Amino acid sequence: MILFHGTTEIIEKPNVSFSKSYLDFGKGFYLTTYQKQAEKWALRKALRKQKSAIVNVYELSDDLEKYNVLQFRHQCHLDKIKKECKDKGTAFSKCHLEELKTICSYKLMEKEKDHMKRELGIARCGLACCLCSENATCNGCDSGECPDKDWCENRPCSISKKVEHCYECNEKCRKGLLGKIKPYAFTEFARRYGKDFLLDCLERNEKNGVIYHRDGINGDYDEFDDIETLIEFIRTGSKLEN
Repeated sequence: MILFHGTTEIIEKPNVSFSKSYLDFGKGFYLTTYQKQAEKWALRKALRKQKSAIVNVYELSDDLEKYNVLQFRHQCHLDKIKKECKDKGTAFSKCHLEELKTICSYKLMEKEKDHMKRELGIARCGLACCLCSENATCNGCDSGECPDKDWCENRPCSISKKVEHCYECNEKCRKGLLGKIKPYAFTEFARRYGKDFLLDCLERNEKNGVIYHRDGINGDYDEFDDIETLIEFIRTGSKLEN
């Protein structure tokens, strides 16, 4: 099987001694079979450490019978094991690291960096047209080229009220896309701090590795379930540590 490890360093020979005991399952060399997940980890760590994001790729035998493997079938079981591992400072499953065959390491090319088109600005609903992955063919909310224009509730509503953006409206409603956390947080940010500062923050965050659209229309700004926390992330580019 092919396994991935997202970090900021090239790791040819994994070493558990560099791991932290407070991780989910204690000390260990954490790997995933999902390449996108490893890339996500690498980008987060790179943003925190201000380094390049690197994904290390390994190969491991598909025969897992010789390893100590624990499978989780229920969330309560997972939570219990995680607590035990943190208390003991040890990982719940082990395999011999020397059996990991290093295939390669690759630096994540910032294919999504520095593509912000500031002139496209912010959509009426608050979404960032300037960072949208569809901006190669779309010239923004008011161009008539937005693929969502036919069902968007916010566009006709703001036009009827003679405002260019929802953040200019006195009514703080949750109509249409404003019912979702990301567009509402962007709208509220622009209402508090102004559109130009919002664009400044988005541009800075993008240069520092924050991804607006990674898979489809989801990215780093979609990983929040609290509006104020997302607003702070937009402002600082850093997530609050629990």
